[in-house]
Amino acid sequence: MLGLIGVLTVREPDPDARIDQVAFDNEFLALSFQWLQEPEMAHLTQVPVFDRDGQRKWFEGLGGRTDYAVWGIRYNDIPVGALGLKDIGVNDGAEYFFYIGLKEYWGRGIAWWAYQTVSREARDRGLRYLYGTIANHNTRSLSVHVGLGMQIAEVRESTYWVVADLNE
Repeated sequence: MLGLIGVLTVREPDPDARIDQVAFDNEFLALSFQWLQEPEMAHLTQVPVFDRDGQRKWFEGLGGRTDYAVWGIRYNDIPVGALGLKDIGVNDGAEYFFYIGLKEYWGRGIAWWAYQTVSREARDRGLRYLYGTIANHNTRSLSVHVGLGMQIAEVRESTYWVVADLNE
C-alpha cells in the first residue's frame, strides 16, 4: 500500500519559526474541542465523538495520571495543535499522538518537531518504543510517519500501527 501513496519528505521547521511545547490548559482544551469537531479533522484522527462535558471530565482527570501526558503546540505564539503520549510504560513504550488543528499550519515542519519532541519525552521517561495508530484513509499522516522513520508494524482492520525503536 505504501508504495502506492509514496513517502513525503518531512521537512524541518523554518529556522525563524518558534515552536513551543506548552501546558495543555483551558485555552487548548477549548480549541481542541473546535479542532476535533471539524469534520475533516474528526475523520482523519478518528477521535470518538465527544461533548464538552465529557472532554471536561477527561481534562480534570489528567492531573493524577502517570500513563498519559498531553501538551499544547504554539507556532510563533499561535496555538495550533496538541501532542502527547498515552499508555506510558506499557511494554516499555507509549502511544504517540499529535494533531495540527489549524490547516494553514500543515506542511510547516510541525510534524518533524512534534516527533522529535515526543521522542525526547519518551526517552526521558526511560521508554524504548513509540507507536502510533493511523487510519488507513489518512495517507498523508502515514506517509509523514514513515518519512520520520517509523515502521509499519501491523495493519488491523482500518488502522495502520507504526512503531519506532528509540534506541536506534
